[in-house]
This record gives sequence, C-alpha cells and structure tokens, in this order.
Amino acid sequence: MKKIKILYLSSGSSIHTIRWVNSLSKRPDLIINLVSQQKIIDRLSKKVIFNLLPFKGWFGYVFNVFKLKKIIRDWKPDLIHASYASGYGLTANLLNHHPLLLSAWGSDIFEFPRRSYIHRKLLELNLNNADVISSTSIVMAEEIKKFTKNKNIKITPFGIDTNQFKYNNIGKRKKYITLGTIKNLSEIYGIDILIKGFALAYHNLLEKDISLAKRMRLKIVGSGAQRKVLIELIRSLGISNIAIIKERVNHTMVPLEMRGISIFCAFSRQESFGVAVLEASASGIPVITSDRGGLPEVVLNGVTGIIIKELKVGLILGGIYGFM
Repeated sequence: MKKIKILYLSSGSSIHTIRWVNSLSKRPDLIINLVSQQKIIDRLSKKVIFNLLPFKGWFGYVFNVFKLKKIIRDWKPDLIHASYASGYGLTANLLNHHPLLLSAWGSDIFEFPRRSYIHRKLLELNLNNADVISSTSIVMAEEIKKFTKNKNIKITPFGIDTNQFKYNNIGKRKKYITLGTIKNLSEIYGIDILIKGFALAYHNLLEKDISLAKRMRLKIVGSGAQRKVLIELIRSLGISNIAIIKERVNHTMVPLEMRGISIFCAFSRQESFGVAVLEASASGIPVITSDRGGLPEVVLNGVTGIIIKELKVGLILGGIYGFM
C-alpha cells in the first residue's frame, strides 16, 4: 500500500494543529510532516515528522519559502495542507505547489481582510490559489465566498473526543456555583465581558439573595496577552476573593478543569466554531454564549444553553440568572 505524504503547514503552538496531526498520524495510509515557524506546545505523536522553520513572525511567512522549497524537493509530498488563510496561506501561495488544501480558522477571514485594501487583496489571492478550501463552520464558509471565486469549499467542523469529554455526575451538587471558561486570554474572546457580567450578577445578589451570592465563583483557565489586564479588572470590580485565573493547562487536563465548572461561558466577540462549547456540552455542562460566528451552530438555544443576542453586560446578567 502506497502511503500518502501530507506536508501540514500550520502553527505548532496551536492545540488544534497538534490534535489534527496526531489524529491523522493514526491512519496507516498517511505520513504527516508538520512544518511550522512556532515551537510545539503540546505532546506531538512520535509518528509525526516535525520541521521547525528558521524565520518567525510576518516576515517568516515570506522568507521561510526557501527552506520549504528544499523540504518539498527532498520529501516530495503528495499534498500540502496549510492552516490559516492569511499567514500560512501566503506561504503556500508563494510556494505555488499543488494540490493545496487551505483551512480557514477564523480571524484570517473575519478580521484580516478588514484591516486594509491590501489585506483584503492578499487574502483573495491566497484563497484563489487553493485547490480546496475548508471551513469549520457554515457561517465562515459564507464569509469566505465574499473573497474568492473558488467554489470548492468544504465544511469540516471540529470533532471532540467523547471518551475524554463525557457526562460525569460526581460532585454535580456542589457547594459553589462556578461560572467559567477555558480559553486564550485575548480580547476577541470576550473574557472581560464575562468578568463584568459575573461581577454585576454577584453584587446584585449580595442585595437580593446573599446566601446565593456566597456560593458564586468565577474560574478562568488560559494564558494570553490580556492576563494582567484581566487580573486588574477582577481586582477593580471587587471580586478577587471569588475569582481565579489559572494558567493554561495541557489539553489532556481540560476535562478535569471542566468538572470544576457549573456553567460554561463563551462571550466571544468573534468565533469561527466553538469547540470548547461542544466539550462543555459533552461534559453535561450548560453553556451561555454570544451569537457570534459559529457559536449558534453548536448550541441548542434553551436546551443545551442560552445564546445572548447582544454582548451587553445586562443581557449577560439575565443569561446567568437563567441558570441559577
């Protein structure tokens, strides 16, 4: 049996990349070569070949082409799969090697082209260079159509491991009601909105139902650029004694962190899919989400969770009360 060689061009610092290549490497008919300018942050299967590119940042997406051409000449892949239509999509475009599968991830489609006319044109060139484009959600696929004549767009929603994320009623009747999220601490994911909504609910309950207020807790798990800002926001809102921001954990530990959350919150300003929401739902945890991007595609409103139509703290307060 001839094995298909896939050169996977993606960020090694993304858990989604690691999960994709580790899963693909289990297939006996595939050989996966992960090539990235970012270092690996999680456990990579021994079956996956890994090449770290020499140049970093935006210039790296251009200058790494020379190293990649050598890898392609030596390794002779049957397919290149590039993730992120902006950065690695540019690298793939400059390589001009086919067949090419280009996966859109979110901000590359919803934010990147809105920065300037040049950004938009660059995205259009990258998308039109691909033989096939994949999108994790229907709403993002519709957005992609605005920038490309390429009609070969496939919907490839994220899956979750239901052996890891499953309903566990141990400790469901807990002393505390913990609102929480497990996410990168970036502005786009609306962690600040969650903190403000939680603080408003907590202070309101102190006046109306102090016994319930004493049971409220906030748990945030993740690392990112906004960490210091969010810690200061928690302090300024007077909830430091009941709110915690824990460092990012290995993905294998996420199910354990989920068990400590009573209500999972995702108030993203933009979200291409919402895999963390699915993981929470599979764990039997009700969710409250914004209606942005692909989030409504993974929530049964009023059944598995509540979808907030506008990112206003007052409405989020109502969503919180809906589960209490």
